[in-house]
Amino acid sequence: MGDIKNYQMLINGDWVDASDGGTFDSVNPSTGEIWSRVPEATEADVNRAVET
Repeated sequence: MGDIKNYQMLINGDWVDASDGGTFDSVNPSTGEIWSRVPEATEADVNRAVET
């Protein structure tokens, strides 16, 4: 397995992590290999994105 890439989400022109630091893994369904980790947006993150 190679290096696992960590991604952020774009809110109001800024790349940010989830407000509570939560993430989930993006997994190759045929091998179970983790490709990347992405932010698990909270309700507060969604509201911030919609309001900006």
